[in-house]
Amino acid sequence: MERQVAARYAEALFGALRDREIVDEGMSQLRRAAQAIEAAPDLAAAIAHPELPGAAKRELLQRVLGDGVGEVVLAFLALLAERGRFAALPHVVEEVERLANEARNILPVEVASAIPLSDEQQTRLAAALSRRTGRRVRLDARVAPEVIAGVQVRLDDQVIDGTAR
Repeated sequence: MERQVAARYAEALFGALRDREIVDEGMSQLRRAAQAIEAAPDLAAAIAHPELPGAAKRELLQRVLGDGVGEVVLAFLALLAERGRFAALPHVVEEVERLANEARNILPVEVASAIPLSDEQQTRLAAALSRRTGRRVRLDARVAPEVIAGVQVRLDDQVIDGTAR
């Protein structure tokens, strides 16, 4: 349920950012705001408190986040708080990033390997996946201790497992 709500709010925010041609800037502001709020659980609890009036929530957000967020992101965060949907913020961030990647034809790919992949290996893997999917690939490579040898690739809902465990 929370993911469905987050998807609707994310679509609205993404549309506002796209209309103003500030998608990258807005996404960066949203990520920073979400990290700041996550790092301060008392702040999140205060903002989510149902008895705190909407104007006070917006003022609190503005005071805490300062110049780190623009008017669009601040208004969006205040809207989430006023409507009692602030807990959905992490899902909203994920969904806005997914929408932005989709709009740019970028496919985020997670790669787990036994040892760090060289730059050349990452470039070759990204090129092969790009040819296979027809999309630009953005690799997120990490070393996974549970992988003895090989590589595991996650793209969308598909897993390509070439590992020995």
